[in-house]
Amino acid sequence: MTLVVAVFLCASPDAQSDEITTLNERIAELYRAGKYSEAISLAERSLTLTRARKGDEHLHTAARMGWLALLYEAQGRLTESEPLKKRALSIYETNLPAGHPVIAHSLNNLATLYIWLRAVSLRLNSS
Repeated sequence: MTLVVAVFLCASPDAQSDEITTLNERIAELYRAGKYSEAISLAERSLTLTRARKGDEHLHTAARMGWLALLYEAQGRLTESEPLKKRALSIYETNLPAGHPVIAHSLNNLATLYIWLRAVSLRLNSS
């Protein structure tokens, strides 16, 4: 973590932005290839860099949380996905007008997660 912070503090804003863009492109490639474990480590780094550059309440930060949540879900790590989705939704609700399509999409994603969590719970209880 210290190394990441040191590198971040020394890099120019454009270099940081380029790194985030490159990371995000690679995350998308890995996701499409089904290489979720590799993508998660990059998504965590992208989120860290975005938070440091844009702040905790920025829309880009929420989007990075969404990517990481999606990757966790792809690995069946549903309970790790939930707080990220809830936080992203909160950021969207704070920064976008009521009824914005991104808020609706985020709500839908969270609802879908809850359906999956309920299904898992029912399956475990019936065993």
